[in-house]
Formats: sequence, structure tokens, C-alpha cells
Amino acid sequence: MKYLNYKEFYQVFRIGVVNKGYTPVAELLFYPMFKDHTLLDETDTPFDANSTFASRIGNGYIAIHKNIQDEVGKKETLEKYIAYFQSDVIPIIIDAGQMIVLNLL
Repeated sequence: MKYLNYKEFYQVFRIGVVNKGYTPVAELLFYPMFKDHTLLDETDTPFDANSTFASRIGNGYIAIHKNIQDEVGKKETLEKYIAYFQSDVIPIIIDAGQMIVLNLL
């Protein structure tokens, strides 16, 4: 059985944000909401976790859009996120964390 070590989790996200910019982390975090391209901004354009959007959100230049806030508040969205993190995100974090630990040895 694998366990999620908080220090490894922190290191993976710190490296993703500091060394690779905000895009990989934003794509990871927004994917369940944006993958179907049904969540729209005020101009009816689907949101996309591209580098510009990720940078503007990550650096605090724009606030989280109301449509995103509303979507996050839905039970279905929470369930989708839980399933997504369990199946896709946690294994990536564990594997990346193990690689960091091996590189430190």
C-alpha cells in the first residue's frame, strides 16, 4: 500500500509552481471542470487552463470567475474532483514524490 507523505506532496507542488510556472498545476486543478468545455466566461467562451489563464489566476491578477465559484459549489463537481484526484492526481504525486526521494538518496 502506498501512503501520501505531506512533505512529498508539498515538494511536488512547490516544484511545479516555482520551476515550471503555474500552468501544470492549474491544468491539474481545473481539468475536471474544464474538460467538457461547458463552463463559460462572460463572453460565452469556454474556460481553458492555458498558460495565460493559469498565470493570471496564480499571480492574483484576476479573481476566480463567478461561474467557476458556482461550479465548485456543486455536489456533482465535488464528487467528480474526488474521483479524479483518487484515480489521476494522487498516483502522479506519489510517483513524483518517490522520484524526488530517490534523487535525494
